[in-house]
Amino acid sequence: MGTQSCKWLAQSPNCRTFRRLSIRRKVETKRVGNINFIGIHVSADLQLTLDMVINKFGMTNEAGKHALLLKLLELAHPESTSLEEPGRGYISKERGTRKKDPALLNRFPEFMHNIIIQDAINVEPNGTCGFRAISRIMLNKEKEWLKVRRQMLCELEGVPQEEMYNNLLTEDCFEKLRDALSWFDETKVAPPEKYFVILDMLYLAVTAFNIVIVLLSNKHNHTHKYGNMTFLPLRDTAGEPPGEYDVFGMGYISGNHFVVLELKHGCPLPNLHPSWERYRNESASTFLHPYIARFESYNHMLSSAGGAL
Repeated sequence: MGTQSCKWLAQSPNCRTFRRLSIRRKVETKRVGNINFIGIHVSADLQLTLDMVINKFGMTNEAGKHALLLKLLELAHPESTSLEEPGRGYISKERGTRKKDPALLNRFPEFMHNIIIQDAINVEPNGTCGFRAISRIMLNKEKEWLKVRRQMLCELEGVPQEEMYNNLLTEDCFEKLRDALSWFDETKVAPPEKYFVILDMLYLAVTAFNIVIVLLSNKHNHTHKYGNMTFLPLRDTAGEPPGEYDVFGMGYISGNHFVVLELKHGCPLPNLHPSWERYRNESASTFLHPYIARFESYNHMLSSAGGAL
Protein backbone atom coordinates (compact mmCIF):
# COMPACT_ATOMS: atom_id res chain seq x y z
CA MET A 1 0.00 0.00 0.00
CA GLY A 2 1.54 3.29 -1.04
CA THR A 3 1.96 5.78 1.74
CA GLN A 4 2.46 9.00 -0.21
CA SER A 5 -0.36 8.32 -2.69
CA CYS A 6 -3.01 7.89 -0.03
CA LYS A 7 -6.09 10.11 0.45
CA TRP A 8 -8.27 10.39 3.53
CA LEU A 9 -12.02 10.44 3.88
CA ALA A 10 -13.62 12.91 6.27
CA GLN A 11 -15.66 12.11 9.35
CA SER A 12 -19.44 12.07 9.62
CA PRO A 13 -21.41 14.03 12.23
CA ASN A 14 -22.56 10.77 13.79
CA CYS A 15 -18.95 9.71 14.30
CA ARG A 16 -17.87 13.06 15.68
CA THR A 17 -19.52 12.30 19.02
CA PHE A 18 -16.99 9.60 19.76
CA ARG A 19 -13.96 11.42 18.43
CA ARG A 20 -11.87 10.61 21.46
CA LEU A 21 -11.72 7.45 23.54
CA SER A 22 -9.87 9.47 26.18
CA ILE A 23 -12.38 12.06 27.46
CA ARG A 24 -10.17 14.57 29.19
CA ARG A 25 -12.05 17.72 28.28
CA LYS A 26 -15.52 18.97 29.08
CA VAL A 27 -17.88 17.69 26.39
CA GLU A 28 -20.54 20.06 25.13
CA THR A 29 -24.08 18.68 25.46
CA LYS A 30 -27.03 19.98 23.46
CA ARG A 31 -30.62 18.90 24.01
CA VAL A 32 -33.27 18.74 21.28
CA GLY A 33 -36.67 17.55 22.53
CA ASN A 34 -36.00 14.41 24.55
CA ILE A 35 -32.75 13.56 22.75
CA ASN A 36 -29.23 14.42 24.00
CA PHE A 37 -26.61 15.15 21.35
CA ILE A 38 -23.08 15.29 22.75
CA GLY A 39 -20.64 17.38 20.77
CA ILE A 40 -22.92 17.55 17.67
CA HIS A 41 -24.30 20.85 16.40
CA VAL A 42 -27.77 19.75 15.27
CA SER A 43 -29.65 21.79 12.68
CA ALA A 44 -33.21 22.94 13.25
CA ASP A 45 -34.42 20.26 10.88
CA LEU A 46 -33.75 17.16 12.97
CA GLN A 47 -35.41 14.92 10.39
CA LEU A 48 -32.87 15.98 7.76
CA THR A 49 -30.04 14.94 10.07
CA LEU A 50 -31.66 11.58 10.75
CA ASP A 51 -32.22 11.00 7.03
CA MET A 52 -28.53 11.64 6.41
CA VAL A 53 -27.58 9.00 9.00
CA ILE A 54 -30.03 6.50 7.49
CA ASN A 55 -28.67 7.12 3.99
CA LYS A 56 -25.12 6.65 5.24
CA PHE A 57 -26.13 3.37 6.86
CA GLY A 58 -27.58 2.11 3.59
CA MET A 59 -24.45 2.95 1.60
CA THR A 60 -21.78 1.48 3.89
CA ASN A 61 -20.53 -2.10 4.13
CA GLU A 62 -21.35 -4.63 6.86
CA ALA A 63 -18.42 -3.59 9.05
CA GLY A 64 -19.46 0.04 8.73
CA LYS A 65 -23.06 -0.83 9.61
CA HIS A 66 -21.82 -2.65 12.70
CA ALA A 67 -19.71 0.33 13.84
CA LEU A 68 -22.54 2.80 13.20
CA LEU A 69 -25.09 0.70 15.08
CA LEU A 70 -22.76 0.52 18.08
CA LYS A 71 -22.47 4.29 18.16
CA LEU A 72 -26.22 4.81 17.79
CA LEU A 73 -26.80 2.34 20.62
CA GLU A 74 -24.42 4.31 22.81
CA LEU A 75 -26.33 7.50 21.97
CA ALA A 76 -29.66 5.92 22.88
CA HIS A 77 -28.28 4.25 26.02
CA PRO A 78 -25.34 6.27 27.39
CA GLU A 79 -24.89 3.82 30.23
CA SER A 80 -23.79 1.23 27.63
CA THR A 81 -20.97 3.36 26.24
CA SER A 82 -17.64 1.67 25.65
CA LEU A 83 -15.74 4.88 26.38
CA GLU A 84 -13.60 5.19 29.48
CA GLU A 85 -11.98 8.12 31.20
CA PRO A 86 -8.36 7.32 32.07
CA GLY A 87 -7.66 10.41 34.16
CA ARG A 88 -4.43 12.41 34.06
CA GLY A 89 -2.03 9.58 34.86
CA TYR A 90 -2.16 8.05 31.40
CA ILE A 91 0.41 5.32 30.87
CA SER A 92 2.04 5.68 34.25
CA LYS A 93 -1.17 4.74 36.13
CA GLU A 94 -1.06 1.10 35.01
CA ARG A 95 2.06 0.27 37.00
CA GLY A 96 0.86 -3.16 38.02
CA THR A 97 0.58 -4.52 34.49
CA ARG A 98 3.17 -2.46 32.64
CA LYS A 99 5.69 -4.41 30.63
CA LYS A 100 8.71 -2.29 31.43
CA ASP A 101 11.71 -3.69 29.65
CA PRO A 102 15.13 -2.03 30.10
CA ALA A 103 16.49 -4.14 27.26
CA LEU A 104 13.81 -2.69 25.00
CA LEU A 105 14.91 0.85 25.79
CA ASN A 106 18.44 -0.11 24.80
CA ARG A 107 17.18 -1.05 21.35
CA PHE A 108 17.05 2.68 20.61
CA PRO A 109 20.09 4.90 20.01
CA GLU A 110 21.72 6.18 23.18
CA PHE A 111 20.94 9.82 22.46
CA MET A 112 17.21 8.99 22.46
CA HIS A 113 17.07 7.51 25.94
CA ASN A 114 19.37 10.22 27.26
CA ILE A 115 17.33 13.12 25.89
CA ILE A 116 13.95 11.96 24.52
CA ILE A 117 12.74 8.59 25.85
CA GLN A 118 11.91 8.11 29.53
CA ASP A 119 10.76 4.51 29.26
CA ALA A 120 9.78 1.85 26.73
CA ILE A 121 6.81 -0.47 27.25
CA ASN A 122 6.19 -3.54 25.14
CA VAL A 123 2.85 -4.82 23.83
CA GLU A 124 1.82 -8.21 22.51
CA PRO A 125 3.44 -8.99 19.13
CA ASN A 126 0.44 -10.75 17.61
CA GLY A 127 -0.24 -8.64 14.52
CA THR A 128 -2.18 -6.00 16.45
CA CYS A 129 0.76 -4.27 18.15
CA GLY A 130 0.11 -0.88 16.52
CA PHE A 131 -3.49 -0.81 17.73
CA ARG A 132 -2.43 -2.12 21.13
CA ALA A 133 0.09 0.70 21.45
CA ILE A 134 -2.59 3.30 20.69
CA SER A 135 -4.93 1.58 23.17
CA ARG A 136 -2.23 1.73 25.82
CA ILE A 137 -1.72 5.43 25.13
CA MET A 138 -5.42 6.33 25.14
CA LEU A 139 -6.92 3.87 27.64
CA ASN A 140 -3.96 2.76 29.78
CA LYS A 141 -4.39 -0.85 28.69
CA GLU A 142 -3.54 -2.57 25.46
CA LYS A 143 -6.38 -5.11 25.60
CA GLU A 144 -8.87 -2.46 24.42
CA TRP A 145 -7.34 -2.44 20.93
CA LEU A 146 -10.70 -3.38 19.36
CA LYS A 147 -12.11 -0.05 20.55
CA VAL A 148 -9.23 1.69 18.81
CA ARG A 149 -9.97 -0.14 15.57
CA ARG A 150 -13.64 0.81 15.75
CA GLN A 151 -12.84 4.44 16.48
CA MET A 152 -10.41 4.62 13.57
CA LEU A 153 -12.92 2.89 11.28
CA CYS A 154 -15.55 5.43 12.31
CA GLU A 155 -13.11 8.21 11.42
CA LEU A 156 -12.26 6.66 8.07
CA GLU A 157 -15.85 6.05 6.97
CA GLY A 158 -17.18 9.46 7.99
CA VAL A 159 -19.01 11.84 5.68
CA PRO A 160 -19.12 14.34 4.08
CA GLN A 161 -15.96 13.86 2.11
CA GLU A 162 -13.43 16.68 2.52
CA GLU A 163 -10.93 17.91 -0.05
CA MET A 164 -7.88 17.11 2.05
CA TYR A 165 -8.85 13.44 2.26
CA ASN A 166 -9.39 13.28 -1.49
CA ASN A 167 -5.83 14.51 -1.93
CA LEU A 168 -4.26 12.12 0.55
CA LEU A 169 -5.91 8.77 -0.04
CA THR A 170 -6.52 6.92 -3.30
CA GLU A 171 -9.74 4.94 -3.68
CA ASP A 172 -7.78 1.68 -3.63
CA CYS A 173 -5.90 2.70 -0.48
CA PHE A 174 -9.14 3.73 1.22
CA GLU A 175 -10.66 0.30 0.59
CA LYS A 176 -7.54 -1.47 1.85
CA LEU A 177 -7.50 0.60 5.01
CA ARG A 178 -11.18 -0.02 5.63
CA ASP A 179 -10.65 -3.75 5.12
CA ALA A 180 -7.65 -3.73 7.46
CA LEU A 181 -9.58 -1.91 10.19
CA SER A 182 -12.64 -4.18 9.81
CA TRP A 183 -10.98 -7.09 11.58
CA PHE A 184 -12.19 -7.82 15.11
CA ASP A 185 -11.15 -11.43 15.79
CA GLU A 186 -9.51 -11.59 19.22
CA THR A 187 -8.89 -15.34 18.98
CA LYS A 188 -6.39 -15.28 16.10
CA VAL A 189 -3.12 -13.63 15.18
CA ALA A 190 -3.83 -10.86 12.70
CA PRO A 191 -2.71 -11.58 9.12
CA PRO A 192 -0.28 -9.07 7.54
CA GLU A 193 -2.99 -7.33 5.53
CA LYS A 194 -4.68 -6.35 8.84
CA TYR A 195 -1.57 -4.77 10.39
CA PHE A 196 -1.26 -1.17 11.56
CA VAL A 197 0.21 0.65 8.55
CA ILE A 198 2.77 3.41 9.16
CA LEU A 199 1.84 6.85 7.83
CA ASP A 200 -1.67 5.93 6.66
CA MET A 201 -2.96 4.76 10.04
CA LEU A 202 -0.82 7.10 12.10
CA TYR A 203 -2.45 10.12 10.47
CA LEU A 204 -5.82 8.47 10.99
CA ALA A 205 -5.10 7.79 14.67
CA VAL A 206 -3.76 11.23 15.63
CA THR A 207 -6.67 12.93 13.87
CA ALA A 208 -9.30 10.62 15.38
CA PHE A 209 -8.00 11.08 18.94
CA ASN A 210 -6.65 14.66 18.66
CA ILE A 211 -3.19 13.75 19.90
CA VAL A 212 0.41 14.15 18.74
CA ILE A 213 2.46 11.01 18.13
CA VAL A 214 6.23 10.97 17.89
CA LEU A 215 7.38 7.92 15.93
CA LEU A 216 10.93 6.84 16.73
CA SER A 217 12.77 4.08 14.93
CA ASN A 218 15.58 2.00 16.33
CA LYS A 219 17.24 2.53 12.97
CA HIS A 220 19.29 5.45 14.22
CA ASN A 221 19.78 6.96 10.75
CA HIS A 222 17.14 9.71 10.76
CA THR A 223 16.78 9.43 6.96
CA HIS A 224 15.54 5.85 7.29
CA LYS A 225 12.20 5.23 5.53
CA TYR A 226 10.43 4.89 8.85
CA GLY A 227 12.78 7.09 10.81
CA ASN A 228 12.04 9.68 13.44
CA MET A 229 9.09 11.99 12.78
CA THR A 230 6.20 13.75 14.46
CA PHE A 231 2.54 13.45 13.44
CA LEU A 232 -0.03 16.17 14.14
CA PRO A 233 -3.81 15.88 13.58
CA LEU A 234 -4.86 16.85 10.06
CA ARG A 235 -7.84 18.82 11.36
CA ASP A 236 -9.52 20.01 14.52
CA THR A 237 -11.73 17.23 15.88
CA ALA A 238 -12.02 18.36 19.51
CA GLY A 239 -12.65 22.09 19.36
CA GLU A 240 -9.12 22.86 20.52
CA PRO A 241 -5.56 21.84 19.59
CA PRO A 242 -3.70 19.00 21.30
CA GLY A 243 -2.37 20.11 24.65
CA GLU A 244 0.96 19.84 26.42
CA TYR A 245 0.08 16.40 27.76
CA ASP A 246 -1.26 15.09 24.45
CA VAL A 247 2.20 14.28 23.02
CA PHE A 248 2.92 10.55 23.04
CA GLY A 249 5.62 8.29 21.68
CA MET A 250 5.58 5.10 19.66
CA GLY A 251 8.64 3.09 18.75
CA TYR A 252 9.07 1.04 15.60
CA ILE A 253 11.65 -1.70 16.05
CA SER A 254 13.03 -4.50 13.93
CA GLY A 255 10.97 -3.29 11.00
CA ASN A 256 7.86 -5.10 12.23
CA HIS A 257 6.85 -4.18 15.79
CA PHE A 258 5.40 -1.18 17.63
CA VAL A 259 6.00 -0.34 21.29
CA VAL A 260 4.86 2.49 23.56
CA LEU A 261 7.41 5.14 24.50
CA GLU A 262 7.13 7.47 27.48
CA LEU A 263 8.75 10.74 26.46
CA LYS A 264 10.70 13.06 28.72
CA HIS A 265 8.65 16.17 29.47
CA GLY A 266 9.40 18.96 27.00
CA CYS A 267 11.90 16.84 25.08
CA PRO A 268 13.09 17.79 21.57
CA LEU A 269 10.78 16.51 18.83
CA PRO A 270 11.87 15.13 15.45
CA ASN A 271 10.66 17.00 12.40
CA LEU A 272 7.02 17.09 11.45
CA HIS A 273 6.07 14.60 8.77
CA PRO A 274 6.11 16.59 5.49
CA SER A 275 2.62 15.54 4.39
CA TRP A 276 0.98 17.48 7.23
CA GLU A 277 1.50 20.97 5.79
CA ARG A 278 0.28 19.86 2.39
CA TYR A 279 -2.87 17.98 3.39
CA ARG A 280 -4.01 19.50 6.67
CA ASN A 281 -7.33 21.28 7.02
CA GLU A 282 -7.32 25.00 7.73
CA SER A 283 -8.78 24.25 11.17
CA ALA A 284 -5.43 22.68 12.13
CA SER A 285 -3.29 25.59 10.91
CA THR A 286 -2.26 26.65 14.43
CA PHE A 287 -1.46 23.16 15.72
CA LEU A 288 2.20 23.48 14.74
CA HIS A 289 2.98 26.62 16.77
CA PRO A 290 3.41 25.10 20.29
CA TYR A 291 6.03 22.63 19.02
CA ILE A 292 8.25 24.79 16.82
CA ALA A 293 10.86 25.35 19.54
CA ARG A 294 11.03 21.61 20.21
CA PHE A 295 11.53 20.86 16.50
CA GLU A 296 14.31 23.45 16.41
CA SER A 297 15.91 21.91 19.49
CA TYR A 298 16.00 18.50 17.80
CA ASN A 299 17.53 19.92 14.62
CA HIS A 300 20.12 21.80 16.65
CA MET A 301 20.98 18.54 18.39
CA LEU A 302 21.48 16.86 15.01
CA SER A 303 23.60 19.73 13.73
CA SER A 304 25.78 19.70 16.83
CA ALA A 305 26.45 16.02 16.28
CA GLY A 306 27.24 16.58 12.62
CA GLY A 307 24.17 14.56 11.61
CA ALA A 308 25.72 11.46 13.16
CA LEU A 309 22.88 10.74 15.59
